[in-house]
Amino acid sequence: MDEHPFLLCHRSQFPDLRARAGREPWATMWVDARDRIENGYDGTDPIPLHRYVGALALGYILEPDRQADHANQVRDAIVEQLSAVTFNPEQAHAGTVPPMGAAFVCILALDIVHDDLAPDDVAACEAVIADQIGKIDREGSWPAARYGTHGTWDIYCGDRTGPDDAFYDNYRCQMTPDGVSTVANTYAFSRLGSSDSRPQKTGYADVLEHTGIDQRYYDNPRFAHFYRWLCGSAVDPSRQLYQFGDAFPYASIESRKSTLLWRVGRFDRTAAAHAAWLLEDYEPPGHLLSYVLMDESLPDPIVPQSRLYPDGGAVFRELPDDPHSLGAGLYNITANDEWHTHEETNAIAVSAYGAKVTVNGGWLGENMRPPWKNNTIAVDGRRHEHRTGAGLVEGWTTDLLDYACGDAGGALGAVDFRRSLLLVHGRGELPGYVPVIDEVSADPGAVIHAYLHPATESPPTAIADRTRYRAAIDHHAPVDGVTLDVGYGTEPTAVDCDEVESGDLERTPDSGHHYRLTTTYPVGSTGTRTLVTVLVPADQSINPPAIERRTGSDYSGVVLDHENGVQDVLVGTASPDPVTVADELTLDGTAMLYRTTDRGTAWYFARNARSVELADCGVESSTPISLFLEDTRGIITTPDRTDLRISRPNVSAIRLGDRLATDAIVEGDVISLSVPPGRHAFTMYVDDSP
Repeated sequence: MDEHPFLLCHRSQFPDLRARAGREPWATMWVDARDRIENGYDGTDPIPLHRYVGALALGYILEPDRQADHANQVRDAIVEQLSAVTFNPEQAHAGTVPPMGAAFVCILALDIVHDDLAPDDVAACEAVIADQIGKIDREGSWPAARYGTHGTWDIYCGDRTGPDDAFYDNYRCQMTPDGVSTVANTYAFSRLGSSDSRPQKTGYADVLEHTGIDQRYYDNPRFAHFYRWLCGSAVDPSRQLYQFGDAFPYASIESRKSTLLWRVGRFDRTAAAHAAWLLEDYEPPGHLLSYVLMDESLPDPIVPQSRLYPDGGAVFRELPDDPHSLGAGLYNITANDEWHTHEETNAIAVSAYGAKVTVNGGWLGENMRPPWKNNTIAVDGRRHEHRTGAGLVEGWTTDLLDYACGDAGGALGAVDFRRSLLLVHGRGELPGYVPVIDEVSADPGAVIHAYLHPATESPPTAIADRTRYRAAIDHHAPVDGVTLDVGYGTEPTAVDCDEVESGDLERTPDSGHHYRLTTTYPVGSTGTRTLVTVLVPADQSINPPAIERRTGSDYSGVVLDHENGVQDVLVGTASPDPVTVADELTLDGTAMLYRTTDRGTAWYFARNARSVELADCGVESSTPISLFLEDTRGIITTPDRTDLRISRPNVSAIRLGDRLATDAIVEGDVISLSVPPGRHAFTMYVDDSP
């Protein structure tokens, strides 16, 4: 066995660790640790016990003239207090996870103070630890809580000298390849954040890394992506959790006060910069784990931005950084669902003006999982067959319009379900809002139910029956005066409003109730249906736009009339032929959103389109594409190489990405080129511009 200490640091590191106490944030940690030591603790609650023992171990390192005292205090905490903690798997989580967390910290502390204890004292501490954790089997529910403590004890005892594949696989399976949590945002923070009830679930990785036994964590791109997602995309602009999976509607980020979230820089410095934004106004606690493992202070904050996660969905937010900004998320994980995952493939969450304006299923378990408890769809009243989808089909982010299309894959069995989530950024007095486009293919005659859960404790008001509804956002809302307007561009056959539980009320009565809007749509004889909806949040400073339906024989949509003559039009169609909308737009595609002002068309978006003709600009493609165009710049996505023709007065050249398309052919006001598969930014040149 190595000389003690060796699990988290070596004695040779003590001088450098002491030197940290003269600068921030370690100086603040040391003040907090001294306070914990001076206040003492004589209870048997495992969470405050591990905080106390962690402070004692830190005191041992930082106060060389009091090492004997701190060593004896650690001994007493283990022999007298840890021995009295209830380790009992029959008490479920409470009897398993927090007790094993306290034991984990006690093992680390014993390793730190080992050489200042008499052999009999060491033996007494080791006997208590071995006896207590021996009451919890190595396998069972909450596996990481078991692996982390038993594994650390094995290393302490010299019984483990090689990698721990079971723990590594458990760690890895809690996220998609691009880093999105597969277990719910709340549990992502609690487990790998990590909250103070379960430090062993992630701290064991640090033990494995430091000892050199298993160094698959700090330099792992998957884990770096996870911590970037955790600190930047799991939360909305007001730093509240997006609610996916098992989560309270009022869930907060406990981990901001915990010992281990502060050391994410060991995994990735960009994640650490997002953590600096997330942890604004918080101070790291005085604990062995936070002090030793945070070897660099957090860098300057990097504000999270809109992100696409091909294996997990998308998270959008307006800029600049403002807690009142609009944010929206689309959840579509491709693998690794588990007990806390809901049937919420292609579910959405929306926040605005400092409040969550939608909620999803809630906490905890089977009753909260069905699609009708979440912001997604069901067909013919059936539950989803799987809790994973096929991820993103395509998408992009811009400072005007963010877009992502999620494919449900086999989540709904034989039903094909693609949902496009867009975020139209607010500009000046024009508020941002969230369009949703649903493309469903099912058996002819099937019935679609689309579920939307505004965060409201009052029935939404029908401003226009089956067209526009307004909900007061007052369900666990931290601010007053926020509303959500819902505009149904595709007319449902029915809109039902019912009160539903916001969680398992036997477990969490404080979750309360909220109201759900359920819209019904027949698929029809063709077996395909395109549904368009807009979600428009507002607060007392915003005058939401008028919302009216626009329909034709082969399309349906909604018109948003903003102030100052600005109008947005969203239309969807399942027609195989081009459709004309109000003599101003011809579309051969699935859906289109465009904005007009008193100066003409400002920008437009088309989804899955072969041709678009709007105002003086037309686009034709040999294969379906999605397109965003503002004046002369835009974005195109295509799954296959496509032949593209753009008509625009005086067009003279085009650039794809940073490359001028030298093979493009210009004939009059039309430019033609071949576009390879993928997503491409482009810029058109008109007249003789260089």
